[in-house]
Amino acid sequence: MLDAESQATDAYLPIADRIRHLAAAHHMLDARLRELTTHWYLTDTESREGARLKKRKLALKDEIARLSHES
Repeated sequence: MLDAESQATDAYLPIADRIRHLAAAHHMLDARLRELTTHWYLTDTESREGARLKKRKLALKDEIARLSHES
């Protein structure tokens, strides 16, 4: 997941590179969400993690779409 330092560094990257970086992060979140769906039962912690990952994944998707419209 992206932290504040990597986000600040990303601001200086060309838009295409930022989109690729965000897409890679989106893919990693998607992979973790798929892994969680293989569990028969989610603990409370896993359930909260899944909700947090879904929100972050949607935010990344929105940012990718915003950057795509800029380029």
